[in-house]
Amino acid sequence: MRGMVTACVMMLGVTAGGVNADTVNVRIDPAMQATVGKQVSGRLLLFYITQKGREFDRRLPMDAPNFEHPQPMAGADVREAAVDSVMVIDGKCKAFPSSIDDLDGEVRVQAFLDMDQKERSFEEGVGNLFSDVLTVTVKKGVEDQYELVLSRAIPEMKRRTDNPHVKWVSMKSELLSAFCGHDVSMKAGVALPKHYGEKDWPRKQWPAMYVIPGFGGREESAWTYGEWADSK
Repeated sequence: MRGMVTACVMMLGVTAGGVNADTVNVRIDPAMQATVGKQVSGRLLLFYITQKGREFDRRLPMDAPNFEHPQPMAGADVREAAVDSVMVIDGKCKAFPSSIDDLDGEVRVQAFLDMDQKERSFEEGVGNLFSDVLTVTVKKGVEDQYELVLSRAIPEMKRRTDNPHVKWVSMKSELLSAFCGHDVSMKAGVALPKHYGEKDWPRKQWPAMYVIPGFGGREESAWTYGEWADSK
């Protein structure tokens, strides 16, 4: 290891309130290092699930946020950290609803390194790294320490192309690209009616329906409409 990257200002052993501080070490699996380069930058996140029951047992911690029953999380910015270093999150890092030092009991925790700057959801950012789920028992007032290994990456999503009624469109936005400092593309999926474009088909006009998804929606939803058109 080249050393330890402190994601937050740490006071190992004791916090400002005199309570032993929790420390979570996060490192990148050597098998993943070849794909991310020599340094990494992004947002290092810890997601926890503290409750049990059907609603929670079937979820991964990184499926957060759970809007009905928000679960604890913590995070810190990582800037140009050596890929073989240890990244640290402790009780002084920004967290919800309070410091990770306040966690008490059995928890399920997962680490996530969000390096993508293009996708709205961190779970869709190609190349973002995440760990397996770790179940650990922590105690408030005790210096809990544990480690998470970023051993998995978000894969590139391959668009389906086997339906002729769905076309994919992508165009560079000059305004957004200039504002963000990197290329930003506007994407859309176009679902075409059955028989569209057939020279011998008597009908040459079809009604248009525009679906603009929000709150995490993507252009891939056009595939559903393309399958619907194909069945009519």
